[in-house]
Amino acid sequence: MKVTINHTEGSEKTGIFSKPKTYYLAKFEVQLSEEELAIVRERDLSDAVLLTWEDPNDKFVPVIHVTVGNLIKNKGFGRRCATPADAKRFDAEGRDALKNLKAALEENATTGQSDSFEL
Repeated sequence: MKVTINHTEGSEKTGIFSKPKTYYLAKFEVQLSEEELAIVRERDLSDAVLLTWEDPNDKFVPVIHVTVGNLIKNKGFGRRCATPADAKRFDAEGRDALKNLKAALEENATTGQSDSFEL
């Protein structure tokens, strides 16, 4: 899994007479290897939720769920944040989520070993 994280600053007008509003974007570009993609397909992990966040200010999509399938389809994920500190916190959450995904892919690569023992 190859990950690139970009932090950028932008602005957007929300209305005709409003001043531009500044936002801070934290964007993860993720490239899974062929082996990792095969594990996702074979173990049917596309619907597994990787990351969730809430945006109470968004009237249309107040809760975002990033699934493994979304990650693969979009080649990553990103979030606009109100402050640089929020973008840094999202960066940390995203890194943790991707570490968990990598661990889950490794765990799902093979089946468990049969064993017998006495207690």
